[in-house]
Amino acid sequence: MISKLEQSQYLDINLHFHDSTDTIITSKIELLIQEIELAIKIGPEELWGVKYSLNTERYIFNQYITLNQIKNELSTFIALNCEHAQYFKIDYAIKVTNVEGKDLIYMLIEVKELTEKAETVKLEFLIGNWEN
Repeated sequence: MISKLEQSQYLDINLHFHDSTDTIITSKIELLIQEIELAIKIGPEELWGVKYSLNTERYIFNQYITLNQIKNELSTFIALNCEHAQYFKIDYAIKVTNVEGKDLIYMLIEVKELTEKAETVKLEFLIGNWEN
């Protein structure tokens, strides 16, 4: 009998595994979600050998970067650096929000397979400085 891993064209280590049964992911949507999460959370020069990063830190307190620029940079970075982005329709919404008296950038990323009846998966990220 052929295992699920042997049949899968793509696989990766699941960074959010709960027990020994879910340490590997093979679903394209789960792989894309993990790629997007890493793209947003990994800062510049945090990984040896990785030349480019999104560098979300530079969006904080920068009055010269518009929300539209952030959206364009985010969508371009994901399209170029997330292998599974090509299999999905991805929409982006960016806004400034106030949480506990702190201005943060709110990113809503909606991912949908290219089939008609596919459900949308929503990813939300807050970017900003949580310190006083």
